[in-house]
Amino acid sequence: MAKNLEETKSSPKKAAIFSLKLLFTLGALYIVFSKADLNQISAYVKSSDILYLFLAFVLLNVGQVISGLRMRFYFGSAGLTLKKGFAVSLYYVGMLFNLILPGGIGGDGYKAYYFKKHKKFPLKTSIRLIISGRANGLLLLCFFTLILAFFSPALKTIPYIVPLIIFGMVVLFPSYSLLDEKLLKNNIATQIGASGYSFFVQGSVLISAMFLLKAIGYEGGVIDYLVLFMISSIVSVIPISVGGVGLRELTFFYGASFLKLDPELGVSISVLYFVVNTLASLAGLVFFYQIGKK
Repeated sequence: MAKNLEETKSSPKKAAIFSLKLLFTLGALYIVFSKADLNQISAYVKSSDILYLFLAFVLLNVGQVISGLRMRFYFGSAGLTLKKGFAVSLYYVGMLFNLILPGGIGGDGYKAYYFKKHKKFPLKTSIRLIISGRANGLLLLCFFTLILAFFSPALKTIPYIVPLIIFGMVVLFPSYSLLDEKLLKNNIATQIGASGYSFFVQGSVLISAMFLLKAIGYEGGVIDYLVLFMISSIVSVIPISVGGVGLRELTFFYGASFLKLDPELGVSISVLYFVVNTLASLAGLVFFYQIGKK
């Protein structure tokens, strides 16, 4: 009874939070698309090369498969052995839930609930391990961003940016290791093992972004746009929008404008990434009905 009462009380709070996120998302999209040249964005998207879009889709899925294996690694480190096919399937189901329930339980919540109900695994431990995977992925995302930023012609026009990038490279891994060990209770061996998976996850996403640029037909220097793509991925982690939508577009539009790049091309990349990522998430529909057999 007490539990049901607590859930009832929390429902209006969850609804209010989701409403605020939705309002921010719609507001951000309105700002971007009211200022951008919609005809130019439409032209970029409509002229996209299907072959490169398919390659971007494939690479994005490679990244998701490795993400599922990374989740398996984390749970294995805590004593729960998962079959590879099951881990990947469950990860895709989590992607699906992130897509269709962005303001509710979400993919991470579903995975934690599944482990508790079907594997009798502690809920708090599941949440800790799932957060650990996200944190490790963010670590490598920041690492790739700093590497790209160091070679970005557009960023080098900003005063003192190179020393700041080098400083970021120096402190990134030690800071992560310390915080991860203190807050998420992962030892060095687990951190290193997980980072190997995350390296290939973020590498796959980065190559996917390169294919999106090729799909649009952009033949110039790609590093500046890749930096913006990675920065937008970092920004989209901030939980103030629905699934990161709006934050990516804002980052691309204003980031490209600030660096004197083509903002419409940047927004087009963001739109195409959303489409490709959504299509990849739909595979969770198949796994959702099969997962009980794994």
